[in-house]
Formats: sequence, structure tokens, C-alpha cells
Amino acid sequence: MTLDNSNRHRVSTSFTIIKIFIFLALLLVIANLINDILNKSITWKSFMPLAFGVLVLGGILYYASTRDIFEYDDVKNIVYVLNYRRQNEKEIPVEKIEKILYSAVGFGRGSHSYLIVYRDSHNLKHKIRLFPIPFKNDINTIIADTKLRNPDLVTRNWTFGVNELFD
Repeated sequence: MTLDNSNRHRVSTSFTIIKIFIFLALLLVIANLINDILNKSITWKSFMPLAFGVLVLGGILYYASTRDIFEYDDVKNIVYVLNYRRQNEKEIPVEKIEKILYSAVGFGRGSHSYLIVYRDSHNLKHKIRLFPIPFKNDINTIIADTKLRNPDLVTRNWTFGVNELFD
């Protein structure tokens, strides 16, 4: 449950524009499929690309809709992670963060994400992906606050793609 805290603000994107465009594209593909079925002009060759389009667009829409919500309290220096239903809140003090790694994984031009590696209260290592709000520098604030409390923080401002599997 989220407490009303004026120092706590959202730092992850909600993908609103992407979800709208994907939803409209999905409706267009489904409408095209229904039109072909009603006109009895559907063939295996015309069905397969449309079915593939529905699956791909549906998968992207599901992925964008189920991303974790990140909030940051810049006074307490705590990152809060909630699931997409705003339940199951995790508190991650910045001193528990070991790595903040830039990643080119994202949606669209100029979009990216960050892989955050941290240890929980049982000292178990976890990885989470933060998709920051475009054109905001909240991640830089989190990195600066983390470096103040954890000088051993590892950051990387580039990605090669496959290297994320080994961090």
C-alpha cells in the first residue's frame, strides 16, 4: 500500500502513448482479420501474418502493461517497487544497490532502461529493470544518492546486449 508522502515520486514510465498506439494497431489488425473472414477471402497465406501480428502486438501490449512501478523518496533515499497493480511493495534502500547498469532495452527511439542489482534484507541478490520517464533525470538523482551511501556502486553507461545476462 502506498503512503501519501510528498517526497516520494514516480520515476518509471507508464508507457501510456506506446500502449495507445499498440492497442490501436491491434484493433486494426483484428478488424482486418474479421473483414477477411466476413468476405470469405481468408486464406492460409493471409491468415498467418494477421495471426502473427495479433500475437506480437498482444505480447507487447501485455509486456508494457505489466511493468513494475518505481517510486523514489529523495529524503529517505529509498526506491519503492510496486507491481503493476500497485501491490506487493518492496523497499530498496540505496545503500543496498550494488549496480545500476544502462541498457538499450526499451521501446522506440531514444528509449532505454536500467538494470538495477541489489541485495535484500536476507543478503540475496536480485535484479530489476527500471524504464525511466523519458526526458527526466530522476535516474541521475538515484545514482548520485546511491554513490553517496555506497561508494562501491558499479555503474555502466553503455550496453552490448548480451553482457546483461552476466551482470
